[in-house]
Amino acid sequence: MRRIWILCLVGMMFGMGALVEAAAEEPLQSPWDGAKVVSTEVDYACPAPPSFATTVEIGSYYVDEHASVADPKKLAAFQKASAASTQLMRR
Repeated sequence: MRRIWILCLVGMMFGMGALVEAAAEEPLQSPWDGAKVVSTEVDYACPAPPSFATTVEIGSYYVDEHASVADPKKLAAFQKASAASTQLMRR
């Protein structure tokens, strides 16, 4: 039984050595190396960012002390107040 294990280990070592040698023959390539990008002279104007406040002056929209139940009206007011900064972060 011990000989079988030794033979298996030796076989795996030779097999792994062959894999490493085969991998070393091929240089690594980025998947983007094959893509050709043609630059153009077309002007591009970035869209203006939306105006936003640096802070949101609004209270919590939760109605319980564990902050697990949201008041729909307060939540809508909070989302409206934070819409501009949320929009800017998504760009």
